Amino acid sequence: MKEVTKQVEETRISHKTLRFMAGTLCSLIGTLLALYVGGWLMLCKPIQGVISAYFAGNLAIGTIALAAFKCLLSATVAGAIWCGGYIAKCKFIGHEEY
Repeated sequence: MKEVTKQVEETRISHKTLRFMAGTLCSLIGTLLALYVGGWLMLCKPIQGVISAYFAGNLAIGTIALAAFKCLLSATVAGAIWCGGYIAKCKFIGHEEY
């Protein structure tokens, strides 16, 4: 009987560890994806495009307006993506683990 109890306890620990690892992976992926989409695609790349258009002599008001719009929304999009990763982490780990 004690062996069965010990085996059950070891299985619970391993499931808890696996859930923790999956939650951490979701959080990490969410953070990296938020940095890529919000930081690079929506913030740095539009600014780089405006600078390139300026030096090429093709700068238009539409290019500036679109870049400004993307830059303004970049933090919101990054936050939404990060929150998605955090929610997935909480689903795996559970709130009682904190």
